[in-house]
Order: sequence, then structure tokens, then C-alpha cells
Amino acid sequence: MLGHLGLRYPDSGHGRIIAVGAENEYANVISQIGGKYVSVTAIESNPNTDPHDFEASASVSEVISAAQLIVQNGLGYDTYMSKIEAAAPNAKRKVVDVQALLGLPDSTPNPHLW
Repeated sequence: MLGHLGLRYPDSGHGRIIAVGAENEYANVISQIGGKYVSVTAIESNPNTDPHDFEASASVSEVISAAQLIVQNGLGYDTYMSKIEAAAPNAKRKVVDVQALLGLPDSTPNPHLW
């Protein structure tokens, strides 16, 4: 599955694909699909966190900057992700924005796409 994104699967003995799910739901899917080939971090893992009030720390920025694969929601739900990605550009990073992937307009009433 990850191969179609242009990511090379690591050879045995080498590192895994560093992936980030903006929300725990996306990190879980990445982990299930990538299995032993990915190392996944969820940025928002607490279901009580309001993503509109979320303020990324320097350590969160470092994790996002190092990621080779990022899956984020879109629809204004996790706007901090795009800001951090723009501040630390990486031509090798693949970003999957679920809103864009599904072709949903910004006026979509329910931002919870997972």
C-alpha cells in the first residue's frame, strides 16, 4: 500500500518508514497497513483534545519534520499540520490530506473524516 505513494519499503536490517498521523485514528490505520515497515506517531492521541485549541510544541514540530509519510484530516481540523510542514519543507515527504483525497469542499459540515 505504501509503495504507491513513492515510498521505498526498507530492506531487512534498515530503518522503517517514519510516519505521522495527525490524529490517533489515522496513526492506527497507518500502523495496521504498514505493520513492521513503519514507525508511527500520533500527534493528537488524547480524544479529549480539541484540535482547534491544539498548540504544537517544538518536539511535535521535530516529529512532523522528520516524517516521511503524514496523514492529516483537512477541513480546518488540523491546520497546525500544514503550518509545520510549510515551515520545514521536505521534498521526500508524502502528505495525505484526507479532505483532498476525498475531494470534499471546505463547506463539508462534519470535519471528522475517519
